[in-house]
Amino acid sequence: MISHILSLGVLAAGCFLYARVVEKVFGPYNREIPAFSSGSMDCVPLPTLEDYLAQLLNISGTD
Repeated sequence: MISHILSLGVLAAGCFLYARVVEKVFGPYNREIPAFSSGSMDCVPLPTLEDYLAQLLNISGTD
């Protein structure tokens, strides 16, 4: 049990450290996304909850 908790801590720390390194190397994405820049109805911003639900369904392999 201790090794499991320790490995989760190492994984979380690695994610945060790796994200900082990638941000320093590549820089943030500063351009406006198409959902806000285009006036069409094909690209509209989703509410946060619906966005996370769509990501979860894509990960699980359902439509």
